[in-house]
Amino acid sequence: MLLLILYYLVLPFVLAALVVRLIRRYGADPVPEGVRRAVAADPPEPKTFRVLEVEGGVESRDARLTKIGDFDAQDKAVDAAYRRRGEEPKPGLAWLVLNDRGDILQEVD
Repeated sequence: MLLLILYYLVLPFVLAALVVRLIRRYGADPVPEGVRRAVAADPPEPKTFRVLEVEGGVESRDARLTKIGDFDAQDKAVDAAYRRRGEEPKPGLAWLVLNDRGDILQEVD
């Protein structure tokens, strides 16, 4: 009976925890260094979302970042990014929606 409990209850959770740990370690999607520096220089308020305009490519070292604004809801930030995209349809521009920790939630090209 104890073996059945270990086999059907404990073992799946242990394996799932190992898989999650491996995904976090090797499957990370790192934030580009320029975005990380911009967020560190001017950190957003807790529980807000920031929109950045990127000129020159997100992964590029010489990308120019412009802060569009901070929003209290993610959908408002995404709407602002799409609104800016409609106003300035230039090639090479992208807009990033970041959370308060600086993680990229959405990229609008």
